[in-house]
Amino acid sequence: TEDYGFKGFPVCWNMVVFTLFIVSPSEILSFVFVCIAAVLTFVPVIFVHPVRVKILRELTLGVFAVWAAGGLLALYHGLDAPHWVDVVITGTGLYLFSIGFILQLLGKLR
Repeated sequence: TEDYGFKGFPVCWNMVVFTLFIVSPSEILSFVFVCIAAVLTFVPVIFVHPVRVKILRELTLGVFAVWAAGGLLALYHGLDAPHWVDVVITGTGLYLFSIGFILQLLGKLR
């Protein structure tokens, strides 16, 4: 996009799959989330790239760093990390997944 985001769900399936491995939601919830992400590939919704998109770059980079640190902790614990790591991964992942759409709704991204 003009703002260096991605239109349609980007190629961050690795992030989705890694998050699903860490959080281990039910099979149904995992299936629903993957289906939603697959459909969003073809919908003109903007997804923010944490490095390239300038708006909220510092916040988004910080959130991504926290997500990555949570991922490292989960790996350290053999993907059986304490519950609070799941909460961190889920919260930061939801931010990264939805912030582009929110900014698009507010007219901040084109």
